Amino acid sequence: MGYKGPIQLDQALYLAEPEVIIERVQTAEDRQSIIVVGHNPGLELLIQRLTGHEQRFPTAALAQIHIDAPTWRTLGSVRSARLLELWRPRELVPPV
Repeated sequence: MGYKGPIQLDQALYLAEPEVIIERVQTAEDRQSIIVVGHNPGLELLIQRLTGHEQRFPTAALAQIHIDAPTWRTLGSVRSARLLELWRPRELVPPV
């Protein structure tokens, strides 16, 4: 991705439920965009909660969502985020 900025590791995201992920993201006040790496079922449930759409989110999938919120602190009340892209592993690597 070419990202050269700081990386913050947070063990609380490992197997976290959507509420925990939201709590952690709410502390990212000084960032316009963030990347959350975690595991299911938490991430799949989070995307469903934020976008209102159920998506199969297999291992190693990537999702990009747009959240229309004034600050990260208001993330808990968001119910209208948009799923912009969902990449599943089979779509990222050409067949052999």
